[in-house]
Amino acid sequence: MTHESSVTVSLVQLNTALGESMYLPYSVALLQAYTERHASRPERYAFGLPMVHCPDVRRGADALSGADIAAFSTYVWNANRHRAIARELRARNEHTLIVFGGPHVPDHPEQFLRENPFIDVVCHGEGEQTFMDILERYPQRDWGDVPGVSFLDAAGRFVTVARRPRIQDLSTVPSPFLEGVFVPLMTAHPQITWRTVWETNRGCPFQCTFCDWGSATAARLNQFDLGRIFDEAEWIAANGIDYLFIADANFGILQRDIEIADAIVAAAGRHGAPRQVLVQQTKNATERAYLTMKKIADAGLATELNISIQTTTPEVLTAIKRQNISLQTYGELQRRFVRDGIPTFVDFIVGLPAETPASFRDSVSNIVAGGQHHRVQFHNLSVLPNAEMGDPAYQRRYGMKMVTTRIVNNHAPAEPPADGIYETQELVVAAASFSEADWRDMRTFAWLTLTYHMHRLLTVATTLTWKLSGLPFSRVIDALMLADPQRYRTLGEMRGFCEDFSLRMQQGGDEYVHARQWLDQYWTVDEYLLIKVCLEGRLDDLYAEAFEVLAPLLPAGTDAIAPRLALADALRLNRARLRLPGVDGSILVRCDHDVDAFYEDVLAGRDPELHRRKLTYEVQHGRSADVDGWLRDLVRDRAESKFAAVTSTQEGWA
Repeated sequence: MTHESSVTVSLVQLNTALGESMYLPYSVALLQAYTERHASRPERYAFGLPMVHCPDVRRGADALSGADIAAFSTYVWNANRHRAIARELRARNEHTLIVFGGPHVPDHPEQFLRENPFIDVVCHGEGEQTFMDILERYPQRDWGDVPGVSFLDAAGRFVTVARRPRIQDLSTVPSPFLEGVFVPLMTAHPQITWRTVWETNRGCPFQCTFCDWGSATAARLNQFDLGRIFDEAEWIAANGIDYLFIADANFGILQRDIEIADAIVAAAGRHGAPRQVLVQQTKNATERAYLTMKKIADAGLATELNISIQTTTPEVLTAIKRQNISLQTYGELQRRFVRDGIPTFVDFIVGLPAETPASFRDSVSNIVAGGQHHRVQFHNLSVLPNAEMGDPAYQRRYGMKMVTTRIVNNHAPAEPPADGIYETQELVVAAASFSEADWRDMRTFAWLTLTYHMHRLLTVATTLTWKLSGLPFSRVIDALMLADPQRYRTLGEMRGFCEDFSLRMQQGGDEYVHARQWLDQYWTVDEYLLIKVCLEGRLDDLYAEAFEVLAPLLPAGTDAIAPRLALADALRLNRARLRLPGVDGSILVRCDHDVDAFYEDVLAGRDPELHRRKLTYEVQHGRSADVDGWLRDLVRDRAESKFAAVTSTQEGWA
């Protein structure tokens, strides 16, 4: 073949290695499958193995230097490294055609192209047809009639071509799974445990301003054929894909999603894979959302399920164009999952426009009152370039202030990249409705809510105080958070660490804490505080201080109950149930009230009643973990409960 008739194509979609696990490059595989199906002469294109991991930019550029065309699918987790590789590639081969696509290519890319002159052309929107059109014109570089591209012409003028319509008939997009696109890559790397992204539809009918879901927000759903979906589910399972992330924006929104969940479960039952399935459930949770999530959980493919909330503040929901489920519906879903024995967690965002410290506390109180005591995942708000929130006019409207911070991965080793290249994000640290000090306050409140309540450090006591006092849950956390640091040193140090760390974040510091002495990795601040107080011998001080600051919130005693005694009972039981390194066997706990039944009723969504009774609880710890096992299994991986079970209750004091 002549040079013009033989074109070597290198596809790049870098992702983070998770131990020996890595994601298949789904996005670029779609480009390859589409070209091999629809190109006028598919044999003209020689696709090499896609590049999925590259810890060294120079070696990455060397590997690509022989390609006629190098195409990069870029997003927040690989954008800087992709640009660095492309820059090095251009220095090695001035003739390689460098193409960028993916959600991190700005919709208005003139500045991006001028700042990155080594990029020849960028693609917008769905890339399958657009990328093939670019290939079909190679080696000519005339893209003026290709919809959905932008570039600088030979004279340095910026050219952008209107996007093509979204693909309505997704049957024209071949499946990279079923077409065998991944087989050479998987064969070349048998040591890797593969994960994959999977889509059953495209588009999102919602308009959340922080989201850029494939730049197809506020768009109708287009669906892949159900027969194809069933075949792909079988392929994923039969090929041992360990972890499946269903990338639909709203899984459970369609009636057929129940059938898809059944297909995943059935395939996993036949092949033993995948072992874990993660979905982004529909924003307006419905009976279908419950059924799809329950089917996956009942099959053991999810240890916990996500209920996406972000905030319950009406003004914030308006500002971010978010349509949430009602608190009543959320509470009902929460109770059903608790009844089914399925843990859930809630997504929340810190720093949304129109939020205030008071409204943020109200939102957290609403979620806890709705039954969430397992986990809240507090995300820091970062701005994506193609989300509505990335528009400077939107930012001015809400007075948003951002700071650029590097991206480090929670629970990842703390070794810096060999070539010093970090990915970065634009973190929102203030807005018109909250100052920088307010942001630190909300961030601190979020961390301490997790540490004291969700991590079980004080959860029996916080639950009892909240319910007996009749106060919003936030008042209980505030009592612990705002205690006089001179009088209550342990509580004060925990708050002080949060405030100092959040200030460092506002100055461009990392989101997570590096602890060399604890698995030499990054931890969330709440995890770090839990570890610190448990392993550094501060628990007794913490429990004594917690009693003093929570007791004033309680009502006066009656003939039936003595709330202060009940609080002391709750703290003793909490201390005994907390699973720690070196604690094994059984522990007997004497109490004056039935605090365990009270606590468990709250978790189950029942109306609790406290009774004054002399009881002896037996808490069974079983075999103790060593420190590293505790850090890994209970704190990091959440593979085991942080609480030991109460195995027996006896009347009287044994």
